[in-house]
Amino acid sequence: MSTIYEINTPHVISESLGDETVIINLETGTYHSLNRNAALIWQNLRKPIATNLLLEIMTVKEVVDQSAIAKALEDFLGVLLAQGLVRLSTTKSHSENITKMSLEDLQLVCDNYNDMQDLLGLDPIHEADPQAGWPHKH
Repeated sequence: MSTIYEINTPHVISESLGDETVIINLETGTYHSLNRNAALIWQNLRKPIATNLLLEIMTVKEVVDQSAIAKALEDFLGVLLAQGLVRLSTTKSHSENITKMSLEDLQLVCDNYNDMQDLLGLDPIHEADPQAGWPHKH
């Protein structure tokens, strides 16, 4: 049985910028940067999708056996799950509007940054100081 994953909405938001995708986890205040290969997989996680379906639509330009591709995908999804960016889904895997993925290699990179946690964690409506304004906590 294949595991089904989905993006951990509404706590996780993302935006693609060229070949890179930036993801913000609003619960933790961390933001993440995906390389081109990882961003292609992320695009297919916008709706619940099974790992076996992801493997079916992945091709890698370098000669790699299928077990190496499966291991790289499993490791990458494990990182996303540990960071709270995706969750296990209980809904049915989708199969429409799937983007086929042609990866350059098996480098699936998710860089993590926490230097803006304090700012991303602020609530500008409820935590604004009436005298000092925002982004000052009261």
